[in-house]
Amino acid sequence: MQRLIRLSLALLTLAVLPVHAQSNPARLAQLVDYVGVDYAVAVRDGEVISPFEYGEMQEFSRLIVDHVQELPGDTRGQLQPLAMQLQSAIDAKADPARVASLAAAMTEILLRSPALQSAPAATPDLAVAETLYARQCAACHGASGQGDGPAVTPDMEPAPTDFTDTERAHARSLYGLYNTITLGVEGTAMPSFEHLPKEQRWALAFYVGSLYADAETLQDGERAFTATPDAELPRMSALTTATPASVMEQQGEAAADIHAWLRRNPAALEKLRPDPLAVAMTGIHRSVDLYAAGEAQAAHDAAIDAYLEGFELAEAALGTTQPDLVLEVETAMTGLRQAIRNRLPESEVRAAADEALALLQQARDSRTGESLSSGVAFVSALVIMLREGLEAILVLGAIAAFLGRTGRRDAMPWLHGGWIAALAVGVLTWVVSNYFITISGATREVTEGVTALIAAGVLFYVGFWMHSKLNAKRWQ
Repeated sequence: MQRLIRLSLALLTLAVLPVHAQSNPARLAQLVDYVGVDYAVAVRDGEVISPFEYGEMQEFSRLIVDHVQELPGDTRGQLQPLAMQLQSAIDAKADPARVASLAAAMTEILLRSPALQSAPAATPDLAVAETLYARQCAACHGASGQGDGPAVTPDMEPAPTDFTDTERAHARSLYGLYNTITLGVEGTAMPSFEHLPKEQRWALAFYVGSLYADAETLQDGERAFTATPDAELPRMSALTTATPASVMEQQGEAAADIHAWLRRNPAALEKLRPDPLAVAMTGIHRSVDLYAAGEAQAAHDAAIDAYLEGFELAEAALGTTQPDLVLEVETAMTGLRQAIRNRLPESEVRAAADEALALLQQARDSRTGESLSSGVAFVSALVIMLREGLEAILVLGAIAAFLGRTGRRDAMPWLHGGWIAALAVGVLTWVVSNYFITISGATREVTEGVTALIAAGVLFYVGFWMHSKLNAKRWQ
C-alpha cells in the first residue's frame, strides 16, 4: 500500500509539471535515456518483474509523447513517430532491446538540438569528482557505486543505481548521466544537483560512468588508445554522447575499451585537437550563460573566442565546399556579438545564439558528407604546389640569368643558399607548429596580419631600391 501511494504521488507530480518545462529538450532527453536504460528492470520475457518500475515506464512514455508535442516543427516531426512507437512498445511489454533501440534513435535526434550542451567546456577533474561522490552520493549509491549505501532501505523504490552493473552501464551515455545529475529524477530519492557548477556535474558523470570498467578493461583500453592514430580517436562530444553498447556494436571491442579508459582518463583527450565547430558551439553556450548571469563583457569575450578559437579554424576547409554557409555562420555569429554589445534582452540574445548554433550544427552535419575526397584533396594540393613552385623557379631563374649576364657568378652560392635556407625554414616552421606549439584562431589571424605587413614592407623596399638604382643610372 505504501509503495502504491508513493507511486501515485510521483506520477501526480510529473503530471502537473508546468507547460514550459515540457518543452525543455534536456528534460526530454533525460526521460528518454531513463526509459531506455531502466525498462529492462521492469519487463523481462514479456512479463512485468517490477510493478513499480513498469508503472514509471508507462507514465514516462506518456510524458515523452507530451514533451515531443512542445518541440519545434522539424524536431517534432522526426520524434513523434518514434515517441508513439516507444509508448506502444512499453504498453505491449515489448522486449527491452526494442525499447532501448527506440530510445537510442530518439536520443540521437535530440543530441543534434542546439539547445543541448552535450559536452563539457573543460576537461573533467575526476579527483574532485571522487571527493564530491563520497560526500554527496555514497550514502545511497555506496562507496564503490554498487547501490548499497547506508541510507538505502529495503522499501526504497526504485533502488539506487548500481553503477558497476555492466549491462546497464553499457546502455548509459555520459550525457545521460550528466542530465540525471543535473535534473534529478522526479518521484524518486534521486535529487537534482543543479546547484553544483557544471564542471562538477560533468566530473561526477565521468566518475560514476567509469565505475563499471574493471582493471583488465582499463588496461586494454590504455593499450588500444596508445596504438590508435589521433585521427581515429573519439573527440569529447563523441565520448559523452555515445553509449558503450553502441561503440561496441559499431566499432568493435577495442574502441569500447578506449571509451571506458577515456571515461576514467579524460585528460588524455587534451593532446588531441578538438573539433573547431564543437569548440564554437560550446563557446556560444558559455556566452549565453554568462549574459544570463549579468556578465555582458565576459559574454562578449566568450562569443569572440567562440569565433577565433572555434569557427575560424574550420572556415578555410568548410569554405571549399560550403562557401554560402560560411558566410551565414559568420553573419549569425556577428549578430550574436552585436546583440550582446547592444545589451539586448536575454530572449533576443538567446534567439541570436540559437540561430548561430543551428547553422554550426548544419555545418557539422554537412562537413562529413560534402568534404573533399582524398584524391581531390591531393590533386588540389599538388596543383597549388606546382603553381607556387613554378613561380619560385621563374624568379630564381631570372636572378641566376641576371648574375650570369653581369659576370657575377661569384654570387651564385648566395642564391642557392637562399632557396635552400627557405626550404629548411619552411620544414622547421611546419614541425614547430605541429608538434611544439598550438596555433589558435586568434594566433593565426595575428600571424596572417603580421606576415602581410612584412610582405608589403619587403615589396615596398625592393621596389623603392630598384627605382632609386634606375634613377641613379639615368643621372650618371
